[in-house]
Parts: sequence; C-alpha cells; structure tokens
Amino acid sequence: VDQNLAAACRKLSSDGREDVLDRYENAQEALADVKDKASKGAQELAETAQEKKEESQEEAESKAQDTKTKAEESKTEAEDKAQDTKSKAEESKEEAEDKMQEAKQNASEKAEDAKENLG
Repeated sequence: VDQNLAAACRKLSSDGREDVLDRYENAQEALADVKDKASKGAQELAETAQEKKEESQEEAESKAQDTKTKAEESKTEAEDKAQDTKSKAEESKEEAEDKMQEAKQNASEKAEDAKENLG
C-alpha cells in the first residue's frame, strides 16, 4: 500500500509540476502577446502623430504660399494702377501742352492779324 501511495504522490506531484509549468508557459505567451500588441499600438500612434504633423505642416505651407501669392497679386495690381495713373497723367500733360501751344499759336496769329489791320 505504501508503494502505491508513494507512486500516487509522485504522479500527483508530477502532474502538479506540469500544470504549473503549463500555466507559466501560458502566462509567458500571454505576456508576449500583450507586449507585441502594446508595441504595435505604440508604433501606430507614432505613425499617426507623424502623419498629422506632416499634414499640419503641409497645410501651413499651403496657407503661407496662398498668402504670398495673394500679396504678389495685390502688388501687381497696385503697380498696374500706378502705371495707368502715370500714363493718364502724362496724356493729360501732353494734351495741356498741346492746347497751350495751340493757344500760343492762335494768339500769335491774332497779334499778326491785328498788326496788319493797324498797319
């Protein structure tokens, strides 16, 4: 009976050790899975953060380019208006000079006519 009892104890002890080893291995596998998932999650978060950073930078650059383009267009419009104003002023000056010359010519002709009528 003692031998049977000893054999049964050894079997229980052996089964218990195997059960503990199985649980330990399962726990190790579960821990490895958790670590792997955490690592993948962290990597995905880092990639998402990088993508958002790049998108924000691209938007900022695009807005800056739009602002620069609008400023250049406004500058060009202002320069065009200034050139038009200058051209119109020159035309008005030329017209005034032409009228002045014409008035001088008329005055000279009238003075000549008056001299001839007197003389």
